[in-house]
Amino acid sequence: MLPLATSYIICEALGFEAAVNRKFSEAPFFFTLFGTGLVIGAAVVLIPGIPLLKLILFAQVLQDILLPAELVLMLIVINRKSVMGNYVNTPLANWIACDRNRHRCAIDRLRVGPVHSAASRRLAARALKPLRAASASAKHQRLRPSRLAV
Repeated sequence: MLPLATSYIICEALGFEAAVNRKFSEAPFFFTLFGTGLVIGAAVVLIPGIPLLKLILFAQVLQDILLPAELVLMLIVINRKSVMGNYVNTPLANWIACDRNRHRCAIDRLRVGPVHSAASRRLAARALKPLRAASASAKHQRLRPSRLAV
């Protein structure tokens, strides 16, 4: 999902054709970006010994940090009559969006940091506990001598 959204954003910002229903010859920059994003994502996940949970948590924290800036940029675009036509935001909608963004920033400041990291570690440990138990059980089953042996 992320490589596709990133490809759309970059192509729209730079004025290139961006559409999944086009042929490669019609939108080569878009498909090149999309394919590159997929390959990089797959390569990172396949690195031996990389802590995948930490990688996921890092991506979520980074997303939380960048989201307020994205929302401000969206508000700027939504308020342009040349882009939105008759559907520009009303002053009330702008106030609500700014207020929600301000609350979002405050929540992010609380979540990012040691409290967020400790809570994330506890949540990840709780989520992995059944998997570790199943893995240990499967390993025990493999080590046990077969009952069919004579």
